Amino acid sequence: MLGDLPLESKIILKWIGEGKQVLEIGCHSGDFSEWIQKQNCEVTGIEINAKALQEAKPFLKESYCGDIEHEDFWLQLRNKKFDVIMFEHVLEHLNDPWKVLANSKKFLGKNGLLIIALPNISNADSRFNMFFGNFDYEETGVMDKTHLRFFNQKTTKEMILKAGYVIEEYESPWKVNPLREFIDHIPFLTYFRNIFSKSAPRLPKFSANLTDVVMMFKCRPND
Repeated sequence: MLGDLPLESKIILKWIGEGKQVLEIGCHSGDFSEWIQKQNCEVTGIEINAKALQEAKPFLKESYCGDIEHEDFWLQLRNKKFDVIMFEHVLEHLNDPWKVLANSKKFLGKNGLLIIALPNISNADSRFNMFFGNFDYEETGVMDKTHLRFFNQKTTKEMILKAGYVIEEYESPWKVNPLREFIDHIPFLTYFRNIFSKSAPRLPKFSANLTDVVMMFKCRPND
């Protein structure tokens, strides 16, 4: 059933579980909302793109169109509580993700779960690019031109803790091999590139902040 889904989506579905009230922030056209719904969950979707939200509505219990950085927007949800709130590749697109994350806590019910996924600017590929003077925006990925904020593991954990959450689990569905990235960035070493796989090896043990391109956090309120 889940075979064709990316690993990131599989991890999130596992964390959500079944029969939950889910607030999916940035649901877009509902591709992932449909999968959440298949787990007997009721999904409330928030999306700034009205056209995309219209496409998502068949998979949503409720929908809200607007900018989550406007304080008045949240007044629509003031009496609602959710079992799960999702920020999947959303926080890096905001002016003040710290404030939005802290504000979301009041909408979590008892034993509520917060799920965050966002890119790591400190992964080996990005580090070597910057070391050699390359900081080029792209259409997708870590350097997506629509990203307003950049995070690594340290700054993400600080944001989560400051917003009033504790981290229960951490996963990364996309890793790189720092040795392979080093070789790929040094032209005269490319002869050796096939020795090392693109994925991170088990040995030697590298820091997750160096290997992990996407960071996923399963969190709970700290009270």
